[in-house]
Amino acid sequence: MKILNFWMVAFMVLSLSTTLTSCSDDDEKKEETEMKTLTVDATAYNQWVYVNLKDGKTQTVTMEGSDDESAVTIDWQIAIHRYTEVKTNGGSVVKTDMTDMSKVTTIPTGGYVADESEQNILVKFAMPPTADCYVKSHCNTAMVWTEGSAMAGTLATTNNVFVLKCKDGTYAKLQFTDFANADNVKGHVTFNYEYPVK
Repeated sequence: MKILNFWMVAFMVLSLSTTLTSCSDDDEKKEETEMKTLTVDATAYNQWVYVNLKDGKTQTVTMEGSDDESAVTIDWQIAIHRYTEVKTNGGSVVKTDMTDMSKVTTIPTGGYVADESEQNILVKFAMPPTADCYVKSHCNTAMVWTEGSAMAGTLATTNNVFVLKCKDGTYAKLQFTDFANADNVKGHVTFNYEYPVK
């Protein structure tokens, strides 16, 4: 009887130990954030496209003489103007040297750049541009993702991965991959993103 009790206790201890180890392993596994791709129509000069990275919803808002954000009704983290400007909703950005999002495995601890106010945003195309072609707005000067010239036909994406620190303390990874659609109409902006990342 004593031998039977010994084996029963030993079996229970072994089972409990295995269960606790299994739970511990599950807790230590980091939940990976799914990479998503979004294309927005930012072809209009006088509009910002506001993007909610949480659910992928967008809202297009026209600038009428000023960059008034009071018409924005969605929760947003970035907004895109053409393929030339990106602004954040109180966030800051690091431009990494990486061009593969999967290689950005840690969140940078420093080097974040906040939006700069009073930047000239071209809202009307004219040659040469006049004063009324511009509206003052904030935008993030670190989020430059193209190089070359559209006029010269040398415009290209840099494919750099950006890390966005949102105003609520969450982080996102973004990589802009195209500025035109299949018909080469510029302003159709495609980007990959992961949100939230830890």
